[in-house]
Amino acid sequence: MTKELKHDPTILCERFYSQAKWWWGASLICKLIVIVVGALSIYLSLFSKVIPFFVFALTVTSEWFVWRSDKDKGVAESLRRKLDFRDSFELDIPKADISDILARTSKNFRSSLPPEGQRAPYFASKDHDLCTRAIKNIQESAWWNKHLAEKIGRYTFIVTLIIVIGSIGLLIASIGTVNDFDTLSSIGRVVTAVLMIVLSLGLIRLTFAYYDFQRKSQRMEERALEYLKYGCTKDDAIRLYNDFHLDRASAPLIPDWIYNRNKDHLNEVWKDYRED
Repeated sequence: MTKELKHDPTILCERFYSQAKWWWGASLICKLIVIVVGALSIYLSLFSKVIPFFVFALTVTSEWFVWRSDKDKGVAESLRRKLDFRDSFELDIPKADISDILARTSKNFRSSLPPEGQRAPYFASKDHDLCTRAIKNIQESAWWNKHLAEKIGRYTFIVTLIIVIGSIGLLIASIGTVNDFDTLSSIGRVVTAVLMIVLSLGLIRLTFAYYDFQRKSQRMEERALEYLKYGCTKDDAIRLYNDFHLDRASAPLIPDWIYNRNKDHLNEVWKDYRED
């Protein structure tokens, strides 16, 4: 029987995930500004002496944001593993772990966390056999991550494709229609800057990372289904649990808007076809 805590660890986990996503988004905005300012510096000769220092400051700030995002994501992932382990095997989260996390937060942050009370179940499984429940929890979580990663991967792929094809198409069209060399040179610089945005923001790498996580989640779901079909031991369940969380820890963050946009639909499909 799990003991209630003064601060709800589920809310705490969600807060750190939200912070990680916020810092990650801020880093992407900084990188985008750096590219835009670099492109505009061609025409802003008046500020040519100031722009390098501004770009350097933004670049350093962007890297700091990435570090903060990774740090908060690490805390959130650690809490998520402990929460999943508690829901699967009914083992309490060590209070020492919670205290270490809260000790590094502000008083206002801690006061905004509600006490742990009657919470809605995170997983649908209510199986009394702990090994079976753990496998079903992994199956459900892998199924959710598979579809969310596929959806965000599709969006990043479409955005990358539009930017690349649009930029190259503009350049090709300009070569055939624009006769003024200065205008053509300016268009070439703009197209180069736009393509640099794709590389600097890591859109191509991000797309591959989301699809890789989708494939890994699908494999985890298939392994869980095999265990449910043929049986498993507690060691098997813990091994699958650890493998899944290692895959999730190395995956990129999934934006909240993707989850919020699809949660009702996925919940309905899971209850109708997969819950049993």
